[in-house]
Amino acid sequence: MKPLSSRAVPAGLCAIGIALLATLGRPVHAAEGPESPAYKAARELADKIQGKTQGSGAAKAPEEPLAKVDPCTLLTDAEARRYFPKAKAGERERTREKYGITACLWDHPAGRLVLQLTLGAKSGSSREEAEGISMGFIDPLKSAARREVRYEKIEGVGSEAVAVVEKADEKRGILSDAAYLYTQRGDVQLMVMAADLARGDRPAALKTLQEIGRVAAGRL
Repeated sequence: MKPLSSRAVPAGLCAIGIALLATLGRPVHAAEGPESPAYKAARELADKIQGKTQGSGAAKAPEEPLAKVDPCTLLTDAEARRYFPKAKAGERERTREKYGITACLWDHPAGRLVLQLTLGAKSGSSREEAEGISMGFIDPLKSAARREVRYEKIEGVGSEAVAVVEKADEKRGILSDAAYLYTQRGDVQLMVMAADLARGDRPAALKTLQEIGRVAAGRL
């Protein structure tokens, strides 16, 4: 199973992943959060799609297995605050666990840091996985938008790592800020997301993703 990828992913997981990508990466407002209408709508959409793919008479599919590692143990609160001052304590996000996705969130004044885990060996490269994730923030009506996303190979993080840092730009077809790193260690896939990094210096953002990813992947 792959996080938020468009290839070989159950339709329900793909739907909820793309629907929640921007929400997980941006600052939290009163109307947002695990029980917000946006989350509920995304989960309902995913359930409907998954139900259709199984057939109307099929029994409900069992929940996907989760990584045994608690994502909140991959980074201490003190480590998170080195990069995001005034970040709150890490909080486990459980709304997508039935899809095999578990995450830890560190909210801070400028946005949110997310460490997300899924279980299962990937069939494609980290570059392909990162490209699948980009479907959540590029304009599907602009064919050139895919070419606007820059995929950076990151050394020393897991078995293979790729990072993306792009600032929202309607002209380029980038619909929202995106800053994430994808890697895998063993049978556990890790994503580090912090969309607010895209609004600053790009090399510095890539370095931050690399450093956080190296620490987190080293604890898997």
